[in-house]
Amino acid sequence: MRRSNSGCSALLIVAVVIVGFVVLLRFNAPQTMPTVIAPPNPATSTPEENAISRLLREGFGEDSTPLPTVAIPEVMPTIPPLSIEQDMTPIVVGAGDVQDSSVAVALVVTPTPPPPTATPSDDEELSATQVDATRDPNSWQPPALIPPISKNPLGYDHYWFVRPLDANANNWVLEVYPYGTDGPSQENPLRQHHGIDMSNRIGERVRAAAAGVVIWSADGRQDEVDYFQNSPSYGNVILIEHYNQYRGQKLFTLYGHLSAAFVQVGDIVEQGQVIGLVGNTGQVTGPHLHFEVRLGENRYGSTVNPVLWMVPYVGHGVIAGRVLDASGNYPSSLQDIPVTIRRVQDGRTEATTTSYIYLNSGSDINDDPNWEENFVVADVPTGLYDVIAIINGQRVVERLEVLEGMTNWVVLQPEERPTEVPTESP
Repeated sequence: MRRSNSGCSALLIVAVVIVGFVVLLRFNAPQTMPTVIAPPNPATSTPEENAISRLLREGFGEDSTPLPTVAIPEVMPTIPPLSIEQDMTPIVVGAGDVQDSSVAVALVVTPTPPPPTATPSDDEELSATQVDATRDPNSWQPPALIPPISKNPLGYDHYWFVRPLDANANNWVLEVYPYGTDGPSQENPLRQHHGIDMSNRIGERVRAAAAGVVIWSADGRQDEVDYFQNSPSYGNVILIEHYNQYRGQKLFTLYGHLSAAFVQVGDIVEQGQVIGLVGNTGQVTGPHLHFEVRLGENRYGSTVNPVLWMVPYVGHGVIAGRVLDASGNYPSSLQDIPVTIRRVQDGRTEATTTSYIYLNSGSDINDDPNWEENFVVADVPTGLYDVIAIINGQRVVERLEVLEGMTNWVVLQPEERPTEVPTESP
């Protein structure tokens, strides 16, 4: 009897397990839901509506914590204008009212030394003259171009040398005493200038214009005067013979009036290397650098205009030309006459110079072997200019466009006036 009850209990337990398993499978089986595709309702949806916008429209997230917001002001704030203390009322002027805006700054010039063939005696004492510069040496100056440059289509240009001073020093050429002239005063002329001057304070660094070998170097002492080529006016001098030659001719650069020299004879220098310091040694009225370029020989009578060899500034060019009479000659009567560079845009005078003075001696200056010029203007901003001179009573004007980094050529020559034939009286 006991065996029969225990068999029934086992069968009952198995049946309960099977039923529970079937029920468990039933609840965990995947249920297929019918797919309903409904056309969009034009009143509640647009073709551009996506899933996120639909969720927002149905109120998704309304029970969540709201994000912090910043109230949008009804009136936008205004920025107060800066207070201007100066009167900024514009001044309108015409071309005829524009005056030369040259800045009068007292600078110094170098009296060019006498020929090296004789030492000046006491009664031939060289005099230094103080003049007014037409350009402020403390004004901003653009960077110089990188040599070598020869943009002339015929290959006439030879801008091989860097400017001999630091970019933040004064590299402007003294306009009132350029190469080949005798200074601004007709009544008290200076000596014929064989180089160019750049006024600077004592101690400005002087750099080699190109690579070469030092063939002369002063000791830099202030208490003695070095006689360079029989002249005391140069003061302390460095002279470099350069490696590059021009058409088989040697090239030299000279740096005068130095307060110190950092190189010795025989030293090899690189382009841009610091070789000395600006000073006021020799016969000067103030500190500046006297810079020369010599072609062919190292002598006083072999100089050429350094402006045609030293790279111009960025955005600037050089004007060179000839002043001639109606027959195409350059007589002594045309030497030392003023040449004016005037901007076409506003009539402003950009620069002035004078034509070369020739001594007809072994100590004379020289025109360039390519250009054969008799006047040069350094560092003229690019643009359109009128070049003006009075030649034998005639006003000659030539229009010229100045291009960057090259010599811009102009010839000033009056028209030949017809000879008047006297008429016979009846």
